[in-house]
Amino acid sequence: MTHLSIGFLGFGKMATAIFQGSSSFLKEKGISVYATDKYTANIERNNINFLSIEELLNTVDIVLLAIKPQQLNELADTLRSVSWEKKCLVSILAGKTLDNFHQLLENCPHLIRVMPNTAAQFNESMTVISHSSNTDTHYLDFVTDLFSCVGKVMHVDDDRMNFCTSLCGSGPAFFYALADSLVHLSTERGFSEKEARELVNQLCKGVASTLDSSSDSVSTLIQSICSPNGTTERGLATLHGSQIPDLWKAVFIDAEKRAKELSNSD
Repeated sequence: MTHLSIGFLGFGKMATAIFQGSSSFLKEKGISVYATDKYTANIERNNINFLSIEELLNTVDIVLLAIKPQQLNELADTLRSVSWEKKCLVSILAGKTLDNFHQLLENCPHLIRVMPNTAAQFNESMTVISHSSNTDTHYLDFVTDLFSCVGKVMHVDDDRMNFCTSLCGSGPAFFYALADSLVHLSTERGFSEKEARELVNQLCKGVASTLDSSSDSVSTLIQSICSPNGTTERGLATLHGSQIPDLWKAVFIDAEKRAKELSNSD
């Protein structure tokens, strides 16, 4: 594994987070890292070799495809021109399934689909991975190790990836939206922006730590905070008497639908 090379084709926020979170691992393993100028936007030009798209595709062992899903068509002919038999294609494109790539690249046996999230930059990503049946284990092991550096990894079947894209890929934005509303509410109650952020940040951190550490069910954790006719019961009554629980589900379901639309788009 010490002589593998990886090329980032696309270097937006997500790829930048992956690189920043895994840079120590890549350096320790002696992995050569390449990127293309055309799709590079958010990264310092240290410890990376820059090549044209064609040069990168023909140089590296593992291509990490991190462009926007809508940009795939403009690269289709270039990707088809590559001999993939001894290379691995790793895609983080939302909605683009393994079947999409098999149809695009008939000669690509080593194919891995990954959905991380931007918490990778802090080594806290929840990354889900699916792969084609012909993918060589040494590629799969490397990709698993790479993303394990930036958080937790779960292997799933490809037909579950669109939901995981919604939950794990888009999910942080939905939680940020909730946090933002709580920050605004706190400032309306007289707290400074800094104080409000501290209150909400620690609340979220404490909830996440409890969920991660406790063996109790979520419903049990909820009940453990309630007391008869108390503040928590009153708030939960308002929550359950509203459309909010169904609305939260709808947010993730609609994001999943969009992922499916992307898989069906040209």
